[in-house]
Amino acid sequence: MTVYTQNLSVSQYGIQYHGTVTEVQDLAVGDTITASFDQQASSNQQTVLLDVEDNDIVFTLVNCTISPTNVKNRGTFTITPTNSGAAYSCVGVLIYYSSGGQNYGGPSTDHQQTTFTVSGFYGVAPRMGLQLYNPSGDLRLDTSDRQVRAHSFYMGSFYSGGSATVTGITGFDPNDETWAIDVLPISLYISFTASAGQFTITRSSADPFTLEAFWKVILFRV
Repeated sequence: MTVYTQNLSVSQYGIQYHGTVTEVQDLAVGDTITASFDQQASSNQQTVLLDVEDNDIVFTLVNCTISPTNVKNRGTFTITPTNSGAAYSCVGVLIYYSSGGQNYGGPSTDHQQTTFTVSGFYGVAPRMGLQLYNPSGDLRLDTSDRQVRAHSFYMGSFYSGGSATVTGITGFDPNDETWAIDVLPISLYISFTASAGQFTITRSSADPFTLEAFWKVILFRV
């Protein structure tokens, strides 16, 4: 199980302003989010207003549970989605009151509020592997795209004037653009010819290097 940590905070210059924070986190099965929320104050008076006993965060939950339920400002809580394959959201509202109202915990025209939301989708597979982008920058992965792979390779040796022929290569056709050929070594004295199902590699008798030479042919298929 993976535990994701979210640090949510809103910093305001005056108590008359409210703040909103939104975080999105998709979870794999069994994952949870541990979050902490901090409505930051810019004065001692604001700190008192945010820290009064009645300033609990009120949660609205969709497809998730929260623990503990009585969280205050700067509190830490854990969100656990409950329905696999479904979107979840945890919306928290912290209400605090200005000194003019002196009505902590009850209705007042002098109250302000800060909200935050943690949401996502539960039940997604773990993110892994390669992500591909097309020329427009859009994420795509088309499994019908054709890929280049090594089909087979052949190797041997010959002296000046020698040649080697390989036959019986099923499906091989040098005139088919889905086939590619790599011949080693590269030399003016080595020639290569191919036809359906076979190829011949030849070393010229004019090669001044008289010792045995090794050759390799690799066939690729798209």
